[in-house]
Amino acid sequence: MRTMLFLCILSLLFPFSREKPTHYESHNITMDVVGMSCEDAVRVLSEAGYHVVHTAYITGQAPK
Repeated sequence: MRTMLFLCILSLLFPFSREKPTHYESHNITMDVVGMSCEDAVRVLSEAGYHVVHTAYITGQAPK
């Protein structure tokens, strides 16, 4: 059994721009989080410039 973390995130097109953002992109990311807590995964993405708006754990057998 593997545990996956499904993340719906919003990231700025220009995350380092000082101007007020006018457009957002929505991304769905599935991460293998074996050995990683939800908080750690959110922190890693936040440091990469993403804004996490929703998280959900999905457990199930990994495809072979």
